[in-house]
Amino acid sequence: MNPNDPTNQPQPNQPQDAQGELFAPRFNIPPRVDGKSPQPPVSSQPWQPPIDAATPHTGTAFPWNSTPAAQPPPAQPASPASNERYQLPLPPASPGAPAGNLPQYGGQMAELPPLNSMAAPENTTGKKTPRTQKSLMKLLFGGLIALAFLAFIGAAILVVVESSGKQKGTANQTYTIKYNTDQVKKLAANNKQLSTAQLKGLNAADTFYSAFRTASQQPVVHTAWDVFYTKNQKDDRADQYSLYGVTLDYRNKQFAYDEDDYSNIGIIQYRCIGEKQYIFDGSKLSDASAAWQPASDSSSCALDSVAIRTNDGMNTGNLSATQSNAFVQQLNKSGAVKVNGMQLVTQKNDQYIKVSVNVTPQKQGSGVYWGMQNFMEAFNATGLNATKQPYTYFGASGEGASLDYYINPATMLPADSVATSTPAYNAGGNPVTPKTWSHKFIEYQFPGTVAAQNLNDHSLVAFTLGLTTKAAAQALTNGFA
Repeated sequence: MNPNDPTNQPQPNQPQDAQGELFAPRFNIPPRVDGKSPQPPVSSQPWQPPIDAATPHTGTAFPWNSTPAAQPPPAQPASPASNERYQLPLPPASPGAPAGNLPQYGGQMAELPPLNSMAAPENTTGKKTPRTQKSLMKLLFGGLIALAFLAFIGAAILVVVESSGKQKGTANQTYTIKYNTDQVKKLAANNKQLSTAQLKGLNAADTFYSAFRTASQQPVVHTAWDVFYTKNQKDDRADQYSLYGVTLDYRNKQFAYDEDDYSNIGIIQYRCIGEKQYIFDGSKLSDASAAWQPASDSSSCALDSVAIRTNDGMNTGNLSATQSNAFVQQLNKSGAVKVNGMQLVTQKNDQYIKVSVNVTPQKQGSGVYWGMQNFMEAFNATGLNATKQPYTYFGASGEGASLDYYINPATMLPADSVATSTPAYNAGGNPVTPKTWSHKFIEYQFPGTVAAQNLNDHSLVAFTLGLTTKAAAQALTNGFA
């Protein structure tokens, strides 16, 4: 939980967002004139934290609170004790410039030449002289050229306007969601196992959004987390990582929190009893009489610190039907979420629907791209206060994600999810390869209440389903029961 804890050794490369920090803005972002928020420029400077075994396990407030400029990001993935805060970025150089401005064609158009810059000789005969006829021809020819130039500019502007309109229309075109919760549940109830033909009869986007919405309405959510970071996208987890088990009742804000920090010296555990923190040192450095000890600082057991690990870093809980619909519809409207397809998987004789999803950064303004920040915008559509809910998302505001979402068809609730970060975009709209990649494994349960915490045992956070791919399962060997 503490970036300075001896179990949280420095990593060769640490996660970072556009400001070199783990988390990016959640809300209260300085508004642009066009009502959209700025995206900080992409940077990728890894940070190595100091190691101080004497430093207590301390907590912090929500990651969207501002942080002094000198505050470095944490060494380990977000935990209630890590300083996952975000320093609000400076607004873009031209915050008032709306997205899709028409191009400028060299400034103000030059004036037409004067009709006659030289006086013509007096003509007393009343007949047009050759000189006069020649001047009139030049004037007529010049006028035609000017008209042709004006027509060309007008046509060019019209093409740009139409093109911009088409692009804007394309960007705003989103899938019309048709919730199929009841349809899938009925199929599961009438069949011991869904068939491939039955799955093909379901729309993948409808199935994902229906399950996501169903989960957002659950009053109590328990999730087990495994988060780690790698230098290369396909690297396995190293021998230093943390597992988290968090349960939250969104109705009364009661919660339970467990954290197990693994390293080459063993395991150190943290547990919250109410808002009081206790530590169990099971490492090689402890003696045989190790027991739970009260921590010198319990700030990491405050709800605003625990909130960093609540739910799955995307969803929330206890929303009404209206609120959950607003949440999902705004997420769909953002255009950031693309559901690629789904398939059936069986684990321990139980069947699940695996839905493959991509979160891709979307342009919000001049040089501004939002990825995971779209989840906060979706939550804001519910009308709820993120600090009171509480709600936050995992990752940097500009980065995307590649997500596998495993759904129990009988309940239409998620059972497991696996996500890997994908690159943020620079101001030119090009992906920027990060220095580190984040990996997040989540297992879900939806109990009716929060189980009472005690110090009668020191059982470890465990994953029991094992629904991940072979590579992911290998990376999680120590985390499965």
